[in-house]
Order: sequence, then C-alpha cells, then structure tokens
Amino acid sequence: MFLLLSLIIKLIITFTNCEEEKHSHRHYDGFKLFRAFLSNKSHLVELKNITRSINMSDENNIQIWKVHSQPGMPAEIFSGPKSERKLLNFFDEKQILYSTLIEDFGL
Repeated sequence: MFLLLSLIIKLIITFTNCEEEKHSHRHYDGFKLFRAFLSNKSHLVELKNITRSINMSDENNIQIWKVHSQPGMPAEIFSGPKSERKLLNFFDEKQILYSTLIEDFGL
C-alpha cells in the first residue's frame, strides 16, 4: 500500500513539473535573425543606441548577437516581431545593407 501511494505521489509531482515547464518556455514565433553590414563605426554606435532605446520601450526586444569593431563586417541582430519595423526603419534610414538569416524562430 505504501509503495503504491508513493508511486502515485511521484507521478503527480512529475506531471505537475512537466505542466509548469511547458508553460514557462518563451515562444519565439515571429522572431527573426538579421545580418547587417555596418559600413562605418558610427553605424555600430547608432545600432547600439537604437537597440537600447527599443529594449526600453518594447516587450519583444532586440539583441545584438554578433558584431565586429571593424567597419564592413557583418553584425547579427535578433529581433522580436514588435521591434522589427523599428529595426528595419533604422537600416533604411542609415542605408545599411541587411538580409534575413532566419525568418521565424518559432517554426
């Protein structure tokens, strides 16, 4: 009897932990990874500034994943769907060439 009760309690705890874990994961539907070619050092400074500004105002933020200090080298930027338009506007305003490496992290 004790063994059966112990097994039932373990199953309940395992099931509860699985349910909590399922709901604690962040979903990345609509998140994208961009590669941008920063042609001068001011682009890097401005990218960091716009990233900081967007992160203060949006739930879905922007993260700079990879960046080089030398102009002309690619930077990789991860963007949430709510921040994407602001990031693309920044690229267009500064005439920064970019491409989309990953269209949707949620897939």
